[in-house]
Amino acid sequence: MSDDLDLYDYAAAIGDFTWQENIMDKFKQNDAYIEPPPSALTDEEFNRLLLAIAKKIEEVHALMEQEKCKVYRCDSQS
Repeated sequence: MSDDLDLYDYAAAIGDFTWQENIMDKFKQNDAYIEPPPSALTDEEFNRLLLAIAKKIEEVHALMEQEKCKVYRCDSQS
């Protein structure tokens, strides 16, 4: 895409407006295949998602601590 932008700028610099128009048509065709972004989340949905992510992070952290204790035998040192 950036190469096409460079070519578009170059076409403008040399005054080749037909080439520039062809490049623009290519951009427009590519835009037709871009999926629209997903609908925005409501604040409530976003907060639920953040809480679910935080819970997963806590679970992973707890598992990491358990594995660390297996390696370093944390239980026997207390």
